[in-house]
Parts: sequence; structure tokens; C-alpha cells
Amino acid sequence: IGQSKEDLNGIEKKALQSGAIDCHVFNLKEEFIKDYVYPILKTGALYE
Repeated sequence: IGQSKEDLNGIEKKALQSGAIDCHVFNLKEEFIKDYVYPILKTGALYE
């Protein structure tokens, strides 16, 4: 969360250049909002 599309595109290349054997990059912003943020807001939780 918070990375731009340009950052996401460069993450795999950077990981492989730094010695990673494989790298998988997923954009899961919608799932995070749907599965975590909305349920938290529904309970009335406060962020401090």
C-alpha cells in the first residue's frame, strides 16, 4: 500500500538484481480495503 504503479513495476527488477531467485508482485489494494479496512470501519474502531 502506498507504492505507485512505477514503483510496483520496478520492484521485481530490483529484487532479481539484488539476488532473489524469483519475485511475485501483486497489487492487493482493493482486497485490503474490502477485507480489512471496511470491516474495521463498520465496527466503529477509532484510529489514534
